[in-house]
Amino acid sequence: MLHHALQRRLLLSSTCCRAATSRLLAPSRNRFIQRHDYYSAAAMPQPEKARSHLAMIDFFDPDLTTHLPALNYSLKYGVSGYAKAGKTLDETAQEGVYTSVQVGDDAYFLRNDSLGVSDGVGGWRSHTGSTTACIVVLNQDELRVANLGDCGISVIRRNHYVFRSEEQQHSFNFPFQLGTASFDSPMDAQQFTIKVEEGDIMIVASDGLFDNLYDDEIMEEVQNCIDQQEQDGVPIQAISDALAFRAKVVSEDPDNPTSPFQVRAMHEGLYYQGGKADDISVLVAVIHRDEKPGPSPPPLP
Repeated sequence: MLHHALQRRLLLSSTCCRAATSRLLAPSRNRFIQRHDYYSAAAMPQPEKARSHLAMIDFFDPDLTTHLPALNYSLKYGVSGYAKAGKTLDETAQEGVYTSVQVGDDAYFLRNDSLGVSDGVGGWRSHTGSTTACIVVLNQDELRVANLGDCGISVIRRNHYVFRSEEQQHSFNFPFQLGTASFDSPMDAQQFTIKVEEGDIMIVASDGLFDNLYDDEIMEEVQNCIDQQEQDGVPIQAISDALAFRAKVVSEDPDNPTSPFQVRAMHEGLYYQGGKADDISVLVAVIHRDEKPGPSPPPLP
């Protein structure tokens, strides 16, 4: 059986929040990196948000409490419209949107309580703000994905995409989201089950990556990093760094000839040039064989 060798859960979070900005911005003020043998993450805040203390990207690595052989990855991304209006979410409110992803003995992992309560706002009705979400559970040889909004996940196998999620948008630049005045619910999330193999590369990222880099550009960066690797294996930290940096360069260049966001804007009849300035969060993981596989995953309903 395939299983990621980690025995912990990574929570990658980005939202409009004042509380943890100082942790992110010191000392480099432009990048945060989370390292591990089998996963890596890189994040770059939008400079305007960093200066105004409205952006937060933070990483949590709590113990995985479930006894089941599943690993949970979660990316929660604050919707910037509320930040521009001066509305913020504190850490407690943001974490309250979700309980931990449930991997039960008798049901698929996605339930109302895996993303929040059924109305999508959980216990934070008194707070203002909203978030998109991409939750991934790796259980044996299956990736189980719940994606709501414009974050995304890609799976690469031997230089080819075997999976790429699509963003959920109500209209141009208006993603599905959970939170204040939103009619979207956790059950609106897209649900996928993906069979993975040893050596597959998983990329989970915010729209800051996918709005600025095309799929072939992402693949190019992955292959360049692998080609430059002198030792066997996948240079996951180099990949996450390279993707975040290249997306950041495009996002800050108003003269960039083209970007995915620009193309979509033009399709809407809007004039737009260059990349899209935004926070950029990227998590890269590689699937490895567990030398001590656990029991089989729970059956799907």
